[in-house]
Amino acid sequence: MDAQQRNPLALPLHLSRNNPGVFVLFQDQNIILFAGIRESAALPVIKVIEQLGTMGDFSRRIALVNNSFWYARRFRMGLMRALRDAGWEVFVLAPEGSPEEERALEAEGLIPVSFQASVYSQRIGRELATLWQLIWIYRRMRFDLSLHYTIKPNIYGAIAAWLAGIPCVSITTGLGILKQQPWGFKAWFFRRLYQMAAAISREIWFLNEADLDFFLSRRMAHPSKTFLLRGEGLDTAYFAPQPPTPEDGKEVFRVLYLGRMLRSKGLEELAEAARYFAKHRFPIQIDLLGFIVDGHPDAVSLRELRSWEAEGPIRYVGAAEDVRPYLAACHLVVLPSYGEGMSRSLLEACGMAKPVAASDVEGCREIVTDGLNGFLFPPRDAAALISVLLRAFALSGETLEAMGSAGRLKALTSFSEQLAVRAYFKRLQLDPEYETLSGRRPVPATVSSYGL
Repeated sequence: MDAQQRNPLALPLHLSRNNPGVFVLFQDQNIILFAGIRESAALPVIKVIEQLGTMGDFSRRIALVNNSFWYARRFRMGLMRALRDAGWEVFVLAPEGSPEEERALEAEGLIPVSFQASVYSQRIGRELATLWQLIWIYRRMRFDLSLHYTIKPNIYGAIAAWLAGIPCVSITTGLGILKQQPWGFKAWFFRRLYQMAAAISREIWFLNEADLDFFLSRRMAHPSKTFLLRGEGLDTAYFAPQPPTPEDGKEVFRVLYLGRMLRSKGLEELAEAARYFAKHRFPIQIDLLGFIVDGHPDAVSLRELRSWEAEGPIRYVGAAEDVRPYLAACHLVVLPSYGEGMSRSLLEACGMAKPVAASDVEGCREIVTDGLNGFLFPPRDAAALISVLLRAFALSGETLEAMGSAGRLKALTSFSEQLAVRAYFKRLQLDPEYETLSGRRPVPATVSSYGL
């Protein structure tokens, strides 16, 4: 038995001599073209072939397509475990990440499948290569349902699913450039792409009402195809209050920002607040915890972060796999963002009974009730941010603790992981007793096929 008989994905790889940026994969009579990938970048595609070639033939397959394995584990592990326990074979698709991330998913009984992609690239060749890889994966694996998260998976995943005849749901986790830079060709182009993705998806979901209204008011999606999820859910057992630490005294009031190092998260306003506190000698320390996002058009560099540290009590502490010790050690969590889908950092702070201060924008105002579990202030307004931080600094420890308790109650009653998973299963009719399949292939792709 030759290699291709043993493994139908043991395919010959043909690199074009005339164009080193193109190679072709042959399987039976089908020819799949991957454009824009040079020979040195072919390994991720070959890895996809090896991964998929080892898979058996399962009864029910679902794909969750993400912008990274890290985000899939951090935000959607509860959903993936519930799907696994309900009898679904769960495939986690994302651009190639660290081996540790993939092993962590495999240890949970999930199947990671990496593909070559750059989250922030706008090079047409690279983008076409990503699209063709997804098309090939979808056609090979014949998922019964696919769920897409963030802008590129929403768009490219919808196209791949449509061409493969697979029902899919696009889940917007924030609108980014569509709302923060509403004018210009780039915003117009992404709106048209999103409109197309919504048209060919079974449904398009939103995490807050403002993003839903944005699509509907611009006729980017039909109302009958939209659904409001209200957040992806928080594991309130993992993010739970911890006993006070010795550093919990008010000698230094500790403010924590938790998120990516982006200007659109309000980091420049935080730097301005730190300068003010230094000038007026307020004992307030601002810690920045999260990734520096190289390649993002909105990124704040490490050099700029270090320059801020020299100007005031603001400190970049790096990124962490487990953020709970940092949350436990702070007095207040702050997010001066210009817009969110549904802020994960605010939910994690509420889960751990910490008061929060956030911009009065979508994805934050749903979590923060001003004066109850935290404070709201106008976005892009450093003076308003400074005023709110000083108000929090002036409060007693008992008042801050009461605010944190109110936030914990809100996380439990409105944003728990159990509520989010229940919404998925009910909307998509994914209950293990609910039969959606007839044999190996999904039923005809109608809106009612998955309860949509």
